[in-house]
Amino acid sequence: MQTVREIYDGEVATLRADHTLQEIGDKCGVTRQRIKQILDHFYPQRAARNTLLTHQVARRLGISHGRVLSLCKKSDISPVRVVPGHKLWAPDVPLRLAEIIASVVCKVCGKHIEYPKRDYCPECYRTYQNSKYSRSLEFRERHAKYVKRWNEKNPEKLKAIRKRTQEKRAAKRRITLKYIITGKCEIPMGAIVKNAGKSMNVRLPVEWNGQTYFIRHHLLKIYKEDNGQARDL
Repeated sequence: MQTVREIYDGEVATLRADHTLQEIGDKCGVTRQRIKQILDHFYPQRAARNTLLTHQVARRLGISHGRVLSLCKKSDISPVRVVPGHKLWAPDVPLRLAEIIASVVCKVCGKHIEYPKRDYCPECYRTYQNSKYSRSLEFRERHAKYVKRWNEKNPEKLKAIRKRTQEKRAAKRRITLKYIITGKCEIPMGAIVKNAGKSMNVRLPVEWNGQTYFIRHHLLKIYKEDNGQARDL
């Protein structure tokens, strides 16, 4: 026995014109009402004639499914009907949304914004970000107030953030450091080596000739390339 979906998939309009709901129910072994419920679920456009599904509206406008829903919500456009898993829109919705998209312009230069995610075009937005108005005294004072309030409410998170920041800064600094060998070890004295990571058990990983060695701190001095001087760690 075939299911309703197998019978109707790919040729809904043709078969529906030649078969009644009762005939299809007899073939599938279910009632007429059950056939109607299944068709309304899998083919919601049957429930309301001359309506469009969300993905059909998106395809006509050349935008994403989520963008259609966002624009309709901002413009107070409601679907004609909502069925399980689908929203049905009136036929004039693509035209209305196209007019809304075309009417969005930059607040500064009046240039049309194709995808209105902001109130400014990319050029004006970059100018605004770099302008003195975006970092005015009033903005800085308000921002400092919000930061202080958040720090007081979240001391543990603040401590974790500061710890991660210190680790990142230390990691960036270590990448640029070079050392000079001052004692007897696997590497000859006077050799210049690169830092290869954080110290482990009082030993510092260094790179020399493509290999990594773990050298004790007292055998290394930081090497400065500008004047060739070295200082203790």
